[in-house]
Amino acid sequence: MKKIAVSIHATEHFDFKIIEELKNVDFIHIDVMDGKFVNPINENLNIFKVIKKNYSIPIIAHFMVKYPLDYIEKIIKFIEFFVFHYESEGDKDTIINTVKRDDKQVGLAINPDTNLSKIIPFLNKIDLVLIMSVHPGWSGQEFIWETVEKVNKLHAYRNNKFLNFQIDVDGGVNLDNAKFINSDILSSASTILKAANPNLVIQSLKLADENKNRNKAIFLDRDGVINVEVGYLSNPDDFEFIEGTIEALKILNQKGFLLIVITNQAGIARGYYNEEILTNIHNKMNSILKENGVILDDVYYCPHHPEFTGSCDCRKPNPGLILKAKDKYDIDLNNSYMVGDTLNDIQTGVKAKCKTVLVLTGYGKEEQKKISPITPDLIFKNLKEFAKNI
Repeated sequence: MKKIAVSIHATEHFDFKIIEELKNVDFIHIDVMDGKFVNPINENLNIFKVIKKNYSIPIIAHFMVKYPLDYIEKIIKFIEFFVFHYESEGDKDTIINTVKRDDKQVGLAINPDTNLSKIIPFLNKIDLVLIMSVHPGWSGQEFIWETVEKVNKLHAYRNNKFLNFQIDVDGGVNLDNAKFINSDILSSASTILKAANPNLVIQSLKLADENKNRNKAIFLDRDGVINVEVGYLSNPDDFEFIEGTIEALKILNQKGFLLIVITNQAGIARGYYNEEILTNIHNKMNSILKENGVILDDVYYCPHHPEFTGSCDCRKPNPGLILKAKDKYDIDLNNSYMVGDTLNDIQTGVKAKCKTVLVLTGYGKEEQKKISPITPDLIFKNLKEFAKNI
């Protein structure tokens, strides 16, 4: 179960009744801004004293300021966590040691554009990493989905190095994206404070990862969906991603889908190329995707053609390959999608009881004219448009 921090600004006119009404919140996250590190100015440090005196909720003090060292002595006795930005001024070891001298916990925050490699030298010295999932300064910004990948990398590094810091994510967190965020703490302002029932939202955020379905998939036809259709692709040098495809797959990764290619490769049965060549093509595809931070979970192909090898259950529109993947990855087909550029792909998805998507790349525009009685659930211009709108 995640810990939840309600995020507020250190303003002069904060309504403390908000805190009184909150149940089961784990932290009060207070943002302090100096007008130099970020444009807004919220520097009412008295808010720390008031909250500490009247409430028993631990405080995470988040300083979006140019010189964090100047603030430590002013508020250190009222807080549990002092969090400052990697991008701020001052010697970081000095700041960390000054906080720890008072037996308080210290955290390091990083902006969306800051690479995780920058903070690695400090991870064995701190207690918390705060990953900004919006650009610091203003509430109500849209969640930056690349944060999911950043959190996953940090989580893996922590486990591999046997470190003990907590991971907090702050900015744009809501009930739709929380289930994909592999953090220990979620800090949220608008989602909680503007809700009709804030305590219900807090409880839902706590349980977000427990409700996550890790076994939904996007099944993808290859030619005409991922790569440019050339007709019996038989040379790795001729493999070319359709524009926007890599970005689309990255978005689908970030939204928690398994990515699995389902492709008919009758060129093998026809003798146009062999399985070694096909493997080389897929290795090239996978290599480029990995270089761009995309995880392609698996590739299934049918090498058959009924005129040359007889009937099989793996050639689309038969659902055999999807059912094979379902058993291997324990996939919930009702919450998965088959994406293709032909009605053959759509029929495959229907037989597998997936949702179906026709994209208008490859043969898609011509196939769209043939719709009826086979009708896809969704039609998109290309894979990127589907990924953005799913």
